Amino acid sequence: MAGIFCFAGMWAALRSLTTPYGTEVLGMTRGAAGGIALPGAIAFLICVVPLAYLSHRLGELRMIRYGIALFVAGLLVGFAEPTPAFTAASVAIASIGYAVFSVNGLVALWSLAPNSRVLGAYTGLYTVASASGMALGPALLGVTVDLTGWRYMFLNAAVFGAVTFAVFTLVARRAERPLAPAS
Repeated sequence: MAGIFCFAGMWAALRSLTTPYGTEVLGMTRGAAGGIALPGAIAFLICVVPLAYLSHRLGELRMIRYGIALFVAGLLVGFAEPTPAFTAASVAIASIGYAVFSVNGLVALWSLAPNSRVLGAYTGLYTVASASGMALGPALLGVTVDLTGWRYMFLNAAVFGAVTFAVFTLVARRAERPLAPAS
């Protein structure tokens, strides 16, 4: 649940704070900065179906980890070169990473369920974690912006993304371990 909370939170934070980032760091007008996330939305929509097919072949947890790594890489691109073009590319790369998660998150959680009777509970927990992350993520990233400045927003989000990657790596390792035989 912590990984779902963090990743959904950073996705919502990236979407909501990109416009003020564009005005504060890139010197863009509000209108121009508001459109900087459009390539990300297009990338998300184009990639979501092919990613679902690829996920079916490679496995959901593996693909989630790849998606989080891509999300973090996109954020680091945006941090490394704070220009409108690189920021738009950064958001597009991060959006593809989030698309991988959005396609696979709930399916992977269902796969971890011990039996089919708890699928409803797992779905509810996913929804609560995701909605809580989306509600609190912009505030959490905003606090880091207050502490470090707008220039470091993408780096701060990448740190949260790295925490998410660590959480899903632990989950993947736990899921790969065979269960001990009952005595």
